[in-house]
Amino acid sequence: MTGMLSKGARARHGSVPVVLIVLLVLFIVAGLLAIGEGARAALRHGLITGAAVTAFGLFFLSFPLAVLGLLMRARREERQREERRQADPARPWNWRDDFVTGIVHPESDPATGFAAGFSLFWAAAASAGGWAGVREFRQTHNWRFLIALVFPAVGAALLLWSAARVRRWFWYRRSVLRLERTPAEIGGWIQGGIFVPRRLEPLDGFQVSLTCSRRIRDADGDTDESVLWQDRVCVPGAASSYPEAQTRISVSIPIPEDCEPWDDETPDRQVVWQLRVTAKIPGAPRLDQVFDAPVFRTRPEDPDRGREALPDGFLRAPAQVVPPARPHVRIEPAAGGAVFLFPAAGGRKSLFAFMIGAGLTLGFAWWMGKLGVPLIFSVALAAFGLVPTLVFLWSGAGEVRIFIGAHGVELVYGLLGFRKSWKSAPGEVLEAGISVLGSQPNQPFHTILLRRRKLKPLWVLAPLADRSEAEWIASEINRRL
Repeated sequence: MTGMLSKGARARHGSVPVVLIVLLVLFIVAGLLAIGEGARAALRHGLITGAAVTAFGLFFLSFPLAVLGLLMRARREERQREERRQADPARPWNWRDDFVTGIVHPESDPATGFAAGFSLFWAAAASAGGWAGVREFRQTHNWRFLIALVFPAVGAALLLWSAARVRRWFWYRRSVLRLERTPAEIGGWIQGGIFVPRRLEPLDGFQVSLTCSRRIRDADGDTDESVLWQDRVCVPGAASSYPEAQTRISVSIPIPEDCEPWDDETPDRQVVWQLRVTAKIPGAPRLDQVFDAPVFRTRPEDPDRGREALPDGFLRAPAQVVPPARPHVRIEPAAGGAVFLFPAAGGRKSLFAFMIGAGLTLGFAWWMGKLGVPLIFSVALAAFGLVPTLVFLWSGAGEVRIFIGAHGVELVYGLLGFRKSWKSAPGEVLEAGISVLGSQPNQPFHTILLRRRKLKPLWVLAPLADRSEAEWIASEINRRL
C-alpha cells in the first residue's frame, strides 16, 4: 500500500478515488459503532465481553487511520518534490532522492500488508462464525450448521498464504540497487548491482529484466499498462564487498536509442522503467523484487532524426533467430503459403486443476440448491463455475492458426467446431513482433503481435513461455510476408 501512495508521490496525479473514500467512511462508522457497543457490553455483560467487542472496533478503525497516514505522507513528499521541480526543471532525475544518489530500494508490495491484515480479519471473523455453527449443531443436531466450518478452513489457508508473503518480505526487505552512474542514458547502458543481505545460491542463476512500460489511465481511474521495450538476462550471483550485503547481482543491460525516457509528469500517460530480479532459492523464499530505474535522455535530442511510431507493447523480433530444439508451434505448408499451428491456449498441464475447480464449484452450487438455499445464490455460483469450465475447454480443445499466403493473412480461433477469423488483405500486415501477454510469479508469457497498416495491431492470444520461440515464430512470419 505504501508503494501505491508514496512511491514518487503519485497521489498528486488525481484526487482520492470516491470508492476509497466511501470504504474509509464505512470502516470508520463500523469501528465507532463497535466501540460504542463494546462500552455498553462492558456495562451489561462484563469487562471481557466489552473488551472483545471494543478490540474489534479498534481493528476496524486501524485501517482508515493507516490509509490517512499514508496519504498525508504522500502529500508531504509531493510538496518536497514540487520544490525540487521548481529549483531544477530541466533535470527531472534530480527530483527524487534515490535517482540522485543512485541507491534505489525495491518497491513495496501492497499485497503483503493487505494479505496479513485481511487474513487476520477473516480468520477472526470465521472463527467466531465456526464456533457459532458448532454451538448450533450441538443444540439442534442439524449437521447443516457445520457448513460454517468451511470459513475457518479458508481462514487457515489465507493465514498460510500471508505468512509466506511476510516471510519473503522479511528475507529480502533490505535489498538495494546501486547504480554506477545515475541516471542511465538512453542509448547507453544501465550498470550497477543488486545487493542482497543474505547469501543466495539460485538453482538457475538470477533472471534480471529491464522493462519500459507505458501506463494510461482512463476516465474511470483504471490503468492500462503496455510494454514498450524489454530485455532480460541471466546472471550468476557473486560475493559482495559491501559489509551489509552478502550477494551481489551484476546489472549491465544496453538501452536502445529509440526508447522513451522516464516520464511520470502527465497524470494519465506515464512512461516508467523498472528493473526486476527473480530467482528460485533452495531452502528460501523465491526472490522477486522490482526497482524503479532512472533512465533519462540527458543529451539533447536531434530534432531532424525521425523515429518510426510503433504500437504500445510491440517488440521487434531479431532478423536471425535460431529455431528451438523442440518447438511447441508447428509450421506446415498450405495452399499458396504456410500455416502456423499454435498449441492449446492454456497448456495441458492446467487441465486437471481447471477440471477440479469447475467440478467443485458446480457441485457446491447443486448442493446448495438441495439444502434449500435461495435459488439466486445457486445460480450465481453456477455462473461463476462456468469460468473455469470454459477455460478448461479452451485449454484442452482450443486451437489458434495463422494462415499466410497470396491472399493475405488470416488469424483463426476454433473451439469445438466454432470458428472465428480475422482476415487482412495482402500488404496490410506490415510485420510481426512479440509482446508480453502476462506472467506467472517467475515466468513471463509472450505472444505474437501483428502490426497492420492504419489499423490497430492484431493480438495472437496463444501464450508462449519461451521468448526465443516467440521471436522465432515472429521472424518466420516476417520472412513469409
